[in-house]
Amino acid sequence: MRERLDGDDRIGVLCRNHRGFVEAVLAASRTGHDVVLLNTDFSGPQLGQVAEREGVALLIHDEEFDEAVDGASFGGRRVHAWRDREDGSFETLDGFAETSPSALRSKRHSKVILMTSGTTGTPKGARHDLPVSAMLPVALTHMFRIPVRSGKPMVVAPPLFHVLGFAYMQPGFMLGTPLVLFRRFEPKEILDAIEQHQAATLVAVPVMLQRILAVPDGPRPASLHVV
Repeated sequence: MRERLDGDDRIGVLCRNHRGFVEAVLAASRTGHDVVLLNTDFSGPQLGQVAEREGVALLIHDEEFDEAVDGASFGGRRVHAWRDREDGSFETLDGFAETSPSALRSKRHSKVILMTSGTTGTPKGARHDLPVSAMLPVALTHMFRIPVRSGKPMVVAPPLFHVLGFAYMQPGFMLGTPLVLFRRFEPKEILDAIEQHQAATLVAVPVMLQRILAVPDGPRPASLHVV
C-alpha cells in the first residue's frame, strides 16, 4: 500500500462493516497516511466532492460501490476491500496481504477524518487521532465507566464509519475484545450472533434496539452484560 502513495496522500475508506474496513484503517496507521471514513450512502457526486476536498488519492471500497465511485469521477487509485465475484477490475486488500512483508511503521502519526452528517450541505471532516497513544485513554475511560469485559466478544451494529461504531472499535482492540461485525443490520442476525458468540456487549443506536426487541420469538441471550 505504501508504494502506491506519496507522503501527504490520504486514504479513503468506503466499506461496510467487515474485516476489510479494520485492515484498511490499521494499515494506514502503520504507513502514516491520514484516513477519510466515507459514508456508504453517499451518491456519486457527493463522494466525488468529499474525495476531492479531502485529498483522497487511494480509495479502498467494497465492490458494490463501483457504480458510485464511477459516478464520482474519482481519478485516484482504487482497491477492493470486499468482492462478491471471483474476478474484478481492481487490486484487493487480500492481494496486498499476500505480498512480501516489509517494514511499514512510519514516524508520522496517522489521523482519522470522520464526516459530519452533511444535512446542510456537503459533509465536512472532523479530525481524530488514530495512534495507540490516543486509543489508550479512550479504552481506560470505557473500562472505568462502562463494564466492558476484556476478551469477551462485542457486537457492533452501527456503521464503523460513524463516530459511535468507530469509538467502540478502538477500545475493543485495546481490551483484546473480539468484534462481531455485520455488513448490513438485520435484527434477527444480531440476536443469533450474540447467542452464538456469547457476546457480553452490544453497541447499537436506539432505533436498532427497538427493532431488535421487536423480533418475534427471537432469542434473549443471557450472555449480555452491557448494552
